[in-house]
Amino acid sequence: MPVSDFDKSGSDTSLGDRETFRLLKRILFLANDLCLAYGTAIRRIDDASLRETLMKMDKSHDRHRVELSDFISGLGYNPPDTGGLHGVVERCRVIVADLRGDDSILQAMAQNEADLLSAYEEAEQQSGLPPKVSEFLTRAVLHERTHRQYFDDALLSA
Repeated sequence: MPVSDFDKSGSDTSLGDRETFRLLKRILFLANDLCLAYGTAIRRIDDASLRETLMKMDKSHDRHRVELSDFISGLGYNPPDTGGLHGVVERCRVIVADLRGDDSILQAMAQNEADLLSAYEEAEQQSGLPPKVSEFLTRAVLHERTHRQYFDDALLSA
């Protein structure tokens, strides 16, 4: 989204560019971390069907990362292109889970997804965000909930 398309208009109750940036940056760090964990899981999962599903989920997170980066750029900040320490924890979850097989990898990824969903849900409740950011967060929460449901269903049938 070009900077000119980013609507920062709001009322006196708007959150403010710096606070919006901090909120989006936190989510983008988690999304970057999650994509790294997906890469680790995709390389380690044995079941081809599960691997394909994880690849699709990873691509959907890439789309979210692009949107988050565009929002951050629209605020005049540089979006982070790396993750943080949380990503190390997420990847370690997957590596340790690999010792126990595909079902354990799915459990690790379910927890990783839950962390991002929680951040999206928390951000979605924030008042005073630019309308396009609020719309994105609502879509992202719904999207992440479908991921959570996939993992819940997959783990129940395991």
